[in-house]
Amino acid sequence: METIVYSGDDIKLVKLISTRFPKMSYACIQKLLRLKDIKVNGKRVGENVVIKSGDEVYVYATSEMINGITLKPVVVFEDDNILVADKPVGIEVESDKYNDLTLSVNNYLKGKGQMASPVHRIDRGTRGLVVFAKNKEAYAELLDAFKRRTIDKFYLAMVVGRPPREEEHLYAYLYKNPQTATVKISDDPLPGYEPIETKYRVIERLEGRTLLEVELITGKTHQIRAHLAHVGLPLVGDGKYGNNLVNRSFEADSQALIAYKICFRFKPNTLLAYLNNSTIELKNAKF
Repeated sequence: METIVYSGDDIKLVKLISTRFPKMSYACIQKLLRLKDIKVNGKRVGENVVIKSGDEVYVYATSEMINGITLKPVVVFEDDNILVADKPVGIEVESDKYNDLTLSVNNYLKGKGQMASPVHRIDRGTRGLVVFAKNKEAYAELLDAFKRRTIDKFYLAMVVGRPPREEEHLYAYLYKNPQTATVKISDDPLPGYEPIETKYRVIERLEGRTLLEVELITGKTHQIRAHLAHVGLPLVGDGKYGNNLVNRSFEADSQALIAYKICFRFKPNTLLAYLNNSTIELKNAKF
């Protein structure tokens, strides 16, 4: 936490923080406000208020925030309405911590006078494509498309074992336990369980492992990891739903899952109709 006892003419809070911490990004300041991690005279504030002489400002920021250290996003696609970034393993799409993908994307967009919001999430331990909207209309349209399942998401997954078929459409039911941050899969409908669908096709069979392309039909928490493990095909490197002894034998320290391709299907005569039937793909996606 940093404390500022202000003395001087009236000043906007954002300008004061930018002046005191010149290396802190604008996106970072906006995030602190959004999370109400700034107090003025003991009260949390979530907007750019006016600071007067004698006011005390408490900024709950890490040294990384203050010194301007941030991840540089890998932008795979960008136009006036959307941005698609390649999220690395080990960071969140959006979190209450500093080093997340959303903050890095907005720091990148700062020079263009723009900001963006993520429209979906992938796990911290998963690498891959994340779609951001640059304006409210694009956000609403993307969110609607995800809800209607007209945006197709494909993953590369390295699994332990040999699938019995070259292609399969899996159906099951998933229960999310918020206390343990895990999910359970059932073949039968049970109270609290939601239906899920996962498709896969075999790309390559290796010794003890198989490379799959997985299409996520429903997008539930940990769905691919848990669903494949449920049918005897756990991800290589997955310590939560897989086998750590097997993972060590493959020298895998992270789950072998990459969100590598997104296919758009939008309604005609809408803002994003020009992207209809287009595909964005990671060209260097490999394990």
